[in-house]
Order: sequence, then structure tokens, then C-alpha cells
Amino acid sequence: MFLFTALALGSQLALVQPTLVADEVPRLNVEPGCRAVATGNAGTQRDIKSCMTDENNAKDALNKEWRQFSAADRQRCTDLARMGGEPSYVQLYECLDIAREAAKESSSQSTGQGTTNRPVRSPPAGMKTQPKP
Repeated sequence: MFLFTALALGSQLALVQPTLVADEVPRLNVEPGCRAVATGNAGTQRDIKSCMTDENNAKDALNKEWRQFSAADRQRCTDLARMGGEPSYVQLYECLDIAREAAKESSSQSTGQGTTNRPVRSPPAGMKTQPKP
């Protein structure tokens, strides 16, 4: 009886244990996504070598900056990068970068600095922007 109670309690504790965020950049298999882009199955066509170069550059940047991002942002962005479709280090890095910029913006607004000194970022290469009226 004691063993059954201990097992039942242990299983309940396992259910409420939060998911721990890794201290390392997650391992993502980005090659299938680059292959899909190279064959045009992802809506655009691009050289697989340049795609893999972008992915490797993003992974290198993540390895350098990983611990600078909050654990919550790392978990959320990792989940997003793995959700639906092929995982991507570029997508993971962009998500974390946006979260970091949003945190800076929020911090500057709470200190009364506003947004006047914030640099304007250009859209990613190849991204079409709407013409101004």
C-alpha cells in the first residue's frame, strides 16, 4: 500500500514540475528546411548552401549570446522555432532578438526615456515593405 501511495504522489509531482530551459542552444535539424527552400517547396527558391550558411551563422550567434536572453524568452522562442514546419536557428534568433528589443523598449519607457533615441532597423533583405501614402 505504501509503495502504491508513493508512486501515485511521485507521478503527481512529475506533472506539476515545470519544463527546464536548457543552458545550451537547442539542437535543431535545419537541413530539411533548407532542402525545402532549395527545391521551392517553401514558397521561395534559394541555394541550399546559402541557407545552411545563414543557419550556421545564426547558431553561432546564439551560442555566443544564449545566456543573455531570459529563460522565459529562450523557452518560448525555442517552442516557436520547433512549431509547425521545419525548425530554424534563424527564426529562433530573430524571436529572441525581438524579445530583447521589446524588453529594452519597455525598460526605456518605464524610465521615461521614450523612443526618440531608438535606431530604426531596416527590414530583412528581400522583404517587401508597403509604400508610404
